Amino acid sequence: MSDVETAWAKLNLSLKILGKRPDGYHELSSLVVFAGFGDQLRIERGETFSLEVDGPEAGQILGENLLYKLGQSLISDFGIKSLAEGLGRVQLTKNLPVAAGLGGGSADAGALIRLVEKAGFSRFDEADIISFGKKFGADVPVCVASAPAFMRGIGELVEPLSHFPKMGVLMVNPRVSVATKDVFQRLDAPLLENSKAEGGITEPGASEVTSDRRLICESRTKYQNIDEVIRFMQSTGNDLTEAAIEIAPVIGEVLAEIERTEGCLIARLSGSGATCFGLYPSEDEAHMAAKDLIERQQDWWIAPTFIRPPP
Repeated sequence: MSDVETAWAKLNLSLKILGKRPDGYHELSSLVVFAGFGDQLRIERGETFSLEVDGPEAGQILGENLLYKLGQSLISDFGIKSLAEGLGRVQLTKNLPVAAGLGGGSADAGALIRLVEKAGFSRFDEADIISFGKKFGADVPVCVASAPAFMRGIGELVEPLSHFPKMGVLMVNPRVSVATKDVFQRLDAPLLENSKAEGGITEPGASEVTSDRRLICESRTKYQNIDEVIRFMQSTGNDLTEAAIEIAPVIGEVLAEIERTEGCLIARLSGSGATCFGLYPSEDEAHMAAKDLIERQQDWWIAPTFIRPPP
């Protein structure tokens, strides 16, 4: 018996870095959505846990996979192995580039958590999900839901959006891996001197940070049309873009190429990069843009799809 889930690609439509906490984590606020494309996970129940990886991007994975660590944690912390049929073979088909700013590892973790619940092994409450985030990646909580949301704190505070408009998206990676830690190091965000290391609640120590937090607090909980989304994105941006381009200048070329495509409403860097994306009025227009771009950049990873709506 097997169960299947998709690890949807995560896109940061906006990303404000509010500052660095004394514990080393960065506080942020981000409008997050998920594309209709991602890795595939399958569980085949059995007595012995194992992880197998295949797919077009499998060769990019270096070192121990996050899913293997998560699987071991689920077994040790939630007693899954004590069931008649435990968490057996997990098959990951890797379709998303690695270290690409698409939340790939966290998306895979979110999909595995959903699979474990779907298979009836265990149920996880909000505290469990936040604990997974602290242990395996700050954006794991938002990836578990995989729906449009505002993500705050270090990623553990997730506010789902009740409505989000239909639109197409074109994801483009120039086949360059960018390490998140390197981008944050180059950003050199200001220290949040009064931040509380536990719980992700901070009292910023600088006026510009306070201003950013107020902007996010006043953000909408739903977007009725595409124009509202674009206006918000234009008012916020991605604070990591400049640092990411300094590390990988080709990112600037990718953004320019996406902006050149017909129908592109806005082009942005996702997360710490190097994947960039463009938004379009429809999925069909995103596919047309992809066809145009592939003719010019045949070596790039190019994936047209749509933005997944709220459940």
